[in-house]
Amino acid sequence: MIVKVSKTTGVHGELAISGSKNASLPALCASLLTKEWLTLENVPLIDDIYKMLAILKSIGCEYTVENHTVQIRSPNPNHKVLTEVVGDIRASYYLMGALLSRKKKVLIGYPGGCNLGKRPIDFHLKAFHDLGYRITEEEKFLHIVYNGTKKHRLRFVKETVGGTINALFASCRLEGVTVIENASLEPEVIDIIELLNKMGAKIEKNDNHVITVTGVKKLKGTMHKVIFDRMEAGSYMLLASSLPNSNLTIYPVDASLLRTVISVIRSTKTKVKIMNDSINIVSTENLQPLNVLIGPYPFFPTDLQQILSAMLLRAQGKSVIEDTVFPGRISHINELKKLGGNIYLDEPQNKIVINKSDLIGARVKAHDLRCTFGLIVAGGMANNSTIVENAENVLRGYENPILKLKSIGFLIDEI
Repeated sequence: MIVKVSKTTGVHGELAISGSKNASLPALCASLLTKEWLTLENVPLIDDIYKMLAILKSIGCEYTVENHTVQIRSPNPNHKVLTEVVGDIRASYYLMGALLSRKKKVLIGYPGGCNLGKRPIDFHLKAFHDLGYRITEEEKFLHIVYNGTKKHRLRFVKETVGGTINALFASCRLEGVTVIENASLEPEVIDIIELLNKMGAKIEKNDNHVITVTGVKKLKGTMHKVIFDRMEAGSYMLLASSLPNSNLTIYPVDASLLRTVISVIRSTKTKVKIMNDSINIVSTENLQPLNVLIGPYPFFPTDLQQILSAMLLRAQGKSVIEDTVFPGRISHINELKKLGGNIYLDEPQNKIVINKSDLIGARVKAHDLRCTFGLIVAGGMANNSTIVENAENVLRGYENPILKLKSIGFLIDEI
């Protein structure tokens, strides 16, 4: 897909935010933990969701999709996940933990997804090993089998959302008690814990990032509403901040889960007003530069780093971003340079340096999901028109993005 973006003087009106991609994908995999029907509400209808449903169907799951509600059941799933679709999305790794919990074994290909530099699944595999699973790595497949250990304790070297959720899946039906240290407690992980506890799991967490899982023999079906998508909300907040004369309200959102994003945006002198379940953004003419550290929640999220980079090209001075989560998330830098962006990677310190730039439309190529949205934002800031190739990447994580962008006055068309 190729899109044409024209200079946009501002975005206005109200915009509805979809359900969370990063919570919905593991929630769908949670259906593998029970034979009963699982009903998930507020699921975003995006490419990655459809790919995950296709994988689940290939191993024997059945489902229906109506509006944004998915009903899904896994009567007797196959532990062999042989479809090549596994290599299309990174979240396919959640199938490992879920099938290990249900079948005590899994044969699966390696996960795919956006190329964000080095993103090994070593943390996941070490967690499975510490839980008593034997792992055999082959050229194209991973073969994991339970060894029968009854005492389980693991500690992540660094916080990992995917690793934490996989450890929860793999341990919630194991006999005995599992202790997970240095666990991620991002909102999407909390949402999955709530889902699993509704299904009958016994999971407790504390503020020291320790999760205790008491194994149960079986889980049941339930109904669960997925939380809003923090990354979609943040993306549109940054978009509005990037364009002078913007006045945009997003809803329904929980502002407490966006407090760092709100703080960073306010630091640019952009006005942010928090209401009951909505946030209003009024942009400023003179955007102030920032120094931002990207880290695990509640730090500013890595998924918004590329969009923030584009926004700061309008700031009145030098900005610096350090991404400690995915330092290899830099595919946008060379593309923004094509638009005249004064942006570069300070390699010795591994920091992105951004200076005020007068952008001019050009032809750019999107390399991953968030890079695409960042280039779209930059295109709206640039004089003349910008052509974004490989724009279909945006469909992996944003629901109806072209329609939503047009609805708030952003000048974009598919060509």
